[in-house]
Amino acid sequence: MSGELERHEDRWETDLGTLVPGKGAVLRGRDLLRELGRERWMGLYLYALTGRRLEDRALRLLEGIWVLCCSYPDPRLWNNRVAALAGSARAPGGLALGAALAASEGELYGAVPAAQALALLQQFRSREAAGEPLEALVRAELRRRRRLPGYGRPLVRGDERLAPLLELARELGLDGGPFLALALRVDEVLARGRWRVRLNAAGLAAALAGDLGLTPRELHLYLLPCFTAGIVACYADARDHHPPGSFLPLRCDRVRYTGPPPRPWRRP
Repeated sequence: MSGELERHEDRWETDLGTLVPGKGAVLRGRDLLRELGRERWMGLYLYALTGRRLEDRALRLLEGIWVLCCSYPDPRLWNNRVAALAGSARAPGGLALGAALAASEGELYGAVPAAQALALLQQFRSREAAGEPLEALVRAELRRRRRLPGYGRPLVRGDERLAPLLELARELGLDGGPFLALALRVDEVLARGRWRVRLNAAGLAAALAGDLGLTPRELHLYLLPCFTAGIVACYADARDHHPPGSFLPLRCDRVRYTGPPPRPWRRP
């Protein structure tokens, strides 16, 4: 065993927290039951994640992002489809939720593009402050990656989630940050250039979260459970209100097979 592994054998040193059975728990130096016991759940989640206690209006905005952007209960959506299939197969709820959340870790959908969008906005802000024109930055990124994280949407150009989320940010007085202003300016550049990509909910959520001080990594972890409401709704509906195995069945003869031809099976 190496010296590094030997140093960690039978021990895990951390200042995150600990459980004392029969007495309580400590989270980042605070008594979980007595000091944090009346914290809003989102406040506790963000405190555990970032070590910061955000003000109430910031927590309301972060909860609003979950509700307005990510709670669609449509089983045709990629991660909801996993949950509905699990419900149709009568799989346990934990398995359904875990599989659907795992499917949410995509490069084009979910929390990853939002984190990428915030990282891109951070890069644009830094390079623009150094004197590079924003339009040139946008053009270069599109040439390099052929897409902009946080911009564009399959099937339709607009995103119905933008207006209510911006309205909530205005109501809370959280619509004046630099990342939001930058995200909207990038959208204007795209509109002038007639590119077929415009700001989407992931990009707007990234900008708002960035203005609250979240890093791309923190944004990713904050967003991961955001689809849960839609996921559990689709799972429960398929499990409790539909016959087993009835979710999107497909006959074998409808599969267009293009592999090797049938082969006879010979016993050795």
